[in-house]
Parts: sequence; structure tokens; C-alpha cells
Amino acid sequence: MTTTFSVTSVGNYQISEEILWSVEWRPNKNELVCSGADRKLYMVKFDENYQLVSIKNFVTESLRTIRSVAWSPCGRLLATCSFDSISRVYTVDADLQIELVSEIEGHDSEVKSIAWDSNGLFLATCGRDCTVWVWEFLPPNEFQCATVVHQHSLDVKKVKFSHGGNLLVSCGYDSQIIFYEQDEEEEWTMTDSYKIGQTTVWSVSFSPDDRYLAACTADSRIYIFDVELVKKYCHLVNPDSAPDSNAFIYEMQSTQCLDLMDISWSDGGRYLATSSRNDGIHIFEMTRNGNVFLNLKQVVHVGSEVNSISWRGSTHLACVNDSGCLDLYRVDEE
Repeated sequence: MTTTFSVTSVGNYQISEEILWSVEWRPNKNELVCSGADRKLYMVKFDENYQLVSIKNFVTESLRTIRSVAWSPCGRLLATCSFDSISRVYTVDADLQIELVSEIEGHDSEVKSIAWDSNGLFLATCGRDCTVWVWEFLPPNEFQCATVVHQHSLDVKKVKFSHGGNLLVSCGYDSQIIFYEQDEEEEWTMTDSYKIGQTTVWSVSFSPDDRYLAACTADSRIYIFDVELVKKYCHLVNPDSAPDSNAFIYEMQSTQCLDLMDISWSDGGRYLATSSRNDGIHIFEMTRNGNVFLNLKQVVHVGSEVNSISWRGSTHLACVNDSGCLDLYRVDEE
């Protein structure tokens, strides 16, 4: 059964004079962080009605663009990765003041994405050097390399842990989506690989229950995989046979004409949002009646290339764009 909903702009904020690349809500708080080309971190606080309270900016130690940010599950630590090849971890206090506590080095060039596992035990990073690194967190502030994986042939654009923390996924310029699990030696190893089409896979997102993985590509396609079947069958899928495979269950061509840059499930898994280079944000409602399918419900024209999106629950969606703006939207059932 489908319902209707509306999307309302809550606020538009000029955060930076340069491109903003990443945004993420702090766990369980009406606070978020943005990062971008100016090498700063922007801490943004809203009240209980999502009205702006404050914006604080911090000049960081990064020498180049901060491409991605990720909060630890406890919300005390903020991990960042930079085009200067270094990942950094900061403590963030209740007043949104930050302190650098760790610098993580290993990549040979630009680091494109960073992610915590759900238990706060591991960090994953990926980059232009075609590698995926997994780092074990040794409290209070140390990180030790647990695994380096060389399975991609070109830039790796995104890494993401499942909500349960036992599965890691990467995607990239080589059109691949690669799944990893810990083996008996507690190293992260590839368990499955999917090559979809001939274009960049920009982003991936697990549904809140980890049942599905959604991916978005540079040719405006959305793919959905059944995660349990991926883990069960663990085989390489030929792109020509992918729609008939055991794990690949849904594909759609978005009306967004250029690269789909990011994809994100809302809490509860009802909504799936995508962002693009030319048409802002599309919000889909996911339904299942024998088969999974997405109904396009809302198109939000942001007016600039949207690089990153992040849900707060299932009612508020934040995005950042090439114009250096942060936009906040509210989703209401009708």
C-alpha cells in the first residue's frame, strides 16, 4: 500500500564559498557536520523544531579537500578523510568543539570515503589508489591496520558497513560493487563481486534492517540487491544476466539525467533518496507486493549539483551541493 507525502524546505544555509562534498547527522542529535573543498569542518546545530541554532566552522589540519565525514556510533568521535591521503579523527564535545586525536596514514593518494562499523570497532577507508583499508580502533585514540584489500581496478568511491557491522561494501569507477566479510583469521576478505553496467557506481546504502543494498550509478540507474542472497550464493554476476541472478532483484532508470552522486535510506526503510548532478533530489517510496519496486514520489529541485544527502530519522533530509549550501527538507505524510 502506498501513501502520499509532501516535502517542504526547512532552510537553506550558505555554509561555504566552495564546494561542499559531505554531510552527516550526529547520532541521536539535531546536529550535523559538513565538509568540502575549503578544508574546514562545519558543525551545525538545530533546535527541536529544526530551526537553526548555530554554525561553527573549524580550520583543520587537512591540506586538501575533506571528501567524506563519518560519526562514530556513540557520536563522540568524528572521522574525516582528505585528498591529502590522510584520514583524521576528532573528538567532538557537547558544545561542538573539536580536537584532533588521530591521523591515519596508508593510502598513496586521495582518500574518497570513510565509514565506521556499527559497533565502533572498525573504520574503513577507500581511495584513488584502488584500495580498501580496514582499521581496528584501539581506544582511546589509536587505529591499527587490520586489512588492505586490492580488488578494485580503478578509483574506489564509497565504503559502507552494514548496520549489523558484519558486512562491508565498496563501489567505484570500475563499475564494481564488492562485498567483504571477516574470515576465521578476522581479516576482511572479498566474498562477492558484482559488475553492473559500464559506468561508475558512486554510492551504496544498506536498508535499516540490512535486508537490501541500494546502489546508484553515473548513468542514473538504481540497483537493489537482496543481501541475504548475496551472502548465500557468493558468486560473480555477469552484467548481462544480473536481472535474473539470485541476489540482484531490482533495477530502474531514474529520470535524473546525470550522475546519481549519493543514495540513502530513511530510518524504517520506507523512503530511498538519491541526489544528482543536475536535478537535485528524488525521493522514492519502497513497496513490496511479491516484488520490490520503487515509486517516485517527490522531486526536489535544489538548483545545484547535490553531492551528499543524509536522513535524520524518516522526516528530515539534509543535502550539500557545489554552491557551498546546506539545504534541509521535511517529509510529511498527507
